[in-house]
Amino acid sequence: MPVDAAALKPFEGRTVLVTGGTGMIGRQLVDILCEAGAKVTTVSLDPQGDPRALHIRGDLTDAVFCQMVTKDQEYIFHLAGLKGGAASMGQKGLDLALGMMLMDYNVLEASRLNGVPHLLYTSSIGAYASSKFPLKESEAWTGWPMDIPGQAKRMAEMVISTYVRQCGLLGYGAVRLAACYGPGDRFEVEGSMVIPALLAWVKGGGSPIVVKGDGSQVRDFIYSRDAAEGIVLAMVKQPDALPINIGTGERWTIRSVAQVITDVTGMPHGFSGPAAGYPVRVLDVGLAKKLLGFEARTSLEEGIRKTWEWLKTRP
Repeated sequence: MPVDAAALKPFEGRTVLVTGGTGMIGRQLVDILCEAGAKVTTVSLDPQGDPRALHIRGDLTDAVFCQMVTKDQEYIFHLAGLKGGAASMGQKGLDLALGMMLMDYNVLEASRLNGVPHLLYTSSIGAYASSKFPLKESEAWTGWPMDIPGQAKRMAEMVISTYVRQCGLLGYGAVRLAACYGPGDRFEVEGSMVIPALLAWVKGGGSPIVVKGDGSQVRDFIYSRDAAEGIVLAMVKQPDALPINIGTGERWTIRSVAQVITDVTGMPHGFSGPAAGYPVRVLDVGLAKKLLGFEARTSLEEGIRKTWEWLKTRP
């Protein structure tokens, strides 16, 4: 079920900043917060998103700009980041990591300097090491992250942990998201993550869909609206700076995902070769269920169908 009114009450009439508020998860989060009566400001390089929110277009790698937009905010959801599929991670991993670290540090430090009392950072499953699955929060900072952007996420988490210990910023925390998909994603055959990339293939009229690898890789996918609801609950209920996993905990092979996309779109699919990327990336979501009362409510088929119906209406 959706986030209940009691959980949203703290945002009523409060100033809330959402970085990346025009993105895939951001637009869902902004909708929830506006419905809750919050005074929402969004920041991104995109044009205006939700008309109910004040939108500021700007670059978060600019420290002065970050100090300006975080001033007088009571809650900050830091969603802005750089995203890409396995190919992008391999070819542009350094660019992604440096850009993310600069944005993250600027937003976090500006929030500290401006005395923002509540901040939630969205990290990712890539911040974990890849040795044990499903991944538990107790192993949050053990082992080397899965990729270079994951290392950038890990560093931001550690900055938050330091703020909590040394500065007493007890309202600062983080969530680690499973692979998210949904309306407003980046739909490109090359460079996007698997679900938007395959849907982009169908949108482009190519037949059949060609899935990179043999489809044996196992992933945890979460629909964007579900992710946004988990993020809201984490801001309200998270007990400390330890990152909390937000996902479904379900194990989906890429082969089964491709079949769902074929079922939804009617486009047949095939595979291009040996497996690529990490064989398994699945989160343990027990803590989110226990501490936040969160459980994803959108099935993969329903989420892909909603995403495809949205994409079909877009040029």
